[in-house]
Amino acid sequence: FHIKPEKDENYLARHVVAGAIASLKAEMKLLAAEAEKNNEGLDYARFDCYSCHHDLKYPSPRQERGYAGRVPGRPPLKSWVTALPGMVISNAGEIDPSVKKLSDQFPDAWKTVAMDSTTSPFAYGKGANVAKSAKALAAWCDTFSKSLETVNITDANADALLAKLKAGIPSNEWSGDTEATMHLLWAYRSLRTGRKLNVDELNVLDEFIPTRIRNLEKVKAEKTPIAAGLFLPDRLRLFANFDPRKFNEKFTTLK
Repeated sequence: FHIKPEKDENYLARHVVAGAIASLKAEMKLLAAEAEKNNEGLDYARFDCYSCHHDLKYPSPRQERGYAGRVPGRPPLKSWVTALPGMVISNAGEIDPSVKKLSDQFPDAWKTVAMDSTTSPFAYGKGANVAKSAKALAAWCDTFSKSLETVNITDANADALLAKLKAGIPSNEWSGDTEATMHLLWAYRSLRTGRKLNVDELNVLDEFIPTRIRNLEKVKAEKTPIAAGLFLPDRLRLFANFDPRKFNEKFTTLK
């Protein structure tokens, strides 16, 4: 994307928006490439790991969240892949009428990919269908990104996306998904940084979920690069014990 003057738009908000669409496109290209090569089921890494690897609870946040037309018990694609892009796309359509028609196409495009990938377990025998729908969504991402070149993401537009994230993070749609919550929270933190708002108050959420890609306090304390293996066990423990209700209670008290 092209850098625009600071007087015209919020630099970090542009990064969040462009990055969200780029990551969605990359995932769709990976999905399509794999589906074309293998008609005997997609790699498990394409799917939501925690749909299988989670503690058995009743009532469960996952059950409360619902199955969005899927067969219960059949692992879906990783939903965090569309959590942030979905909000970015919806917000863009709301702030600029010129991209609304295009943004309205996204839900059906993603639904087609998701349904093609779960028609059979791990898309066994459905590689051609998955490849076709994933390629179509990747191409749509290119068109959508190009449409945003004429849109100035002003501070007001960044605030609108912030408000959407503030409401969406604790919503039933995402709160049952730990990874989606984490990615949305990272974007929320970035946007608040771009608007020069307090982000330190988000650190109270560290007891529930990693609120930063890197914890700079730990990096400074170690004074040497920290290998992923040193913080991964702590992060996995947070994921295993994530309680969306307690997280939501704390998150909704923040300013």
